[in-house]
Amino acid sequence: MPTDHLPPTSEPSGVTCRLCGHPARTAFKGRVLGRYDVTYAVCGHCGSLQTERPYWLEESYAGGNLATLDTGAGQRVLNNWALTLFTARILGARRLLDFGGGDGLLCRLLRDSGLDAWTTDRFAKATYGIGFQQEPAGPVDLLTAFEVVEHLANPEADLPGLLATAPQAFLGTTCFYTGQGADWWYLTPETGQHVFFYSPKGLEIIAERFGYSVFYQKDMFLFTRTPLTAWQRLRLRLLFNPRSLKLLRCLIPLLPTPGIQSDLMTARQVIDSRS
Repeated sequence: MPTDHLPPTSEPSGVTCRLCGHPARTAFKGRVLGRYDVTYAVCGHCGSLQTERPYWLEESYAGGNLATLDTGAGQRVLNNWALTLFTARILGARRLLDFGGGDGLLCRLLRDSGLDAWTTDRFAKATYGIGFQQEPAGPVDLLTAFEVVEHLANPEADLPGLLATAPQAFLGTTCFYTGQGADWWYLTPETGQHVFFYSPKGLEIIAERFGYSVFYQKDMFLFTRTPLTAWQRLRLRLLFNPRSLKLLRCLIPLLPTPGIQSDLMTARQVIDSRS
């Protein structure tokens, strides 16, 4: 290992969970970025899996927000377009913020669909979200964070910032840890960007800590300030089913796109005011 990449301090033998603060035990070891031997530990309280303190993160993001292995990023945006649009309709949400929104393509598609969507990502330029790369003024109905929470180096400290807009609902995706081993594909140690893996109990702890009720299915989760009705739960259960979501993804391009024209008119007004 090159000496300029050594961690500044060694890890203590007793690892403390970076979500709930309880002791964690070593589960297995892995090689991150092809050169760092890293310990993965499981919390004895919340059951979440985590790497040791991720001192390599700056290096792992040197090439941008998208990892080389993330070949499904485009398809994920299309899935999340359908997931977000129909979740917003079920909840009656209008104003959205996509946290970790990358190039802003999801933001643009949601705006095309008529939602007041915004995007933010400190690691990427929102090429498709020009003019909407910030937190919107006023309350946020729905915060989205797709494939984001597993990147948080210290969830206990980072989650308050993610939820700083006090959204009425929080929709996201991540693969839950339920005892997988060192060969779990979601670890992606080659990229070094996935550093915390939440158990279902860990998700419930987060929801309770921030005053939400939680609904989750497969790799999707939804936090809501107001408990869901039975009718909403039924519709979400159908929506969060991969087969249903695939059908809706095929349908969504056929729906009206009123946001294209309204944003075009706004952009022209801005340009005219500058001339």
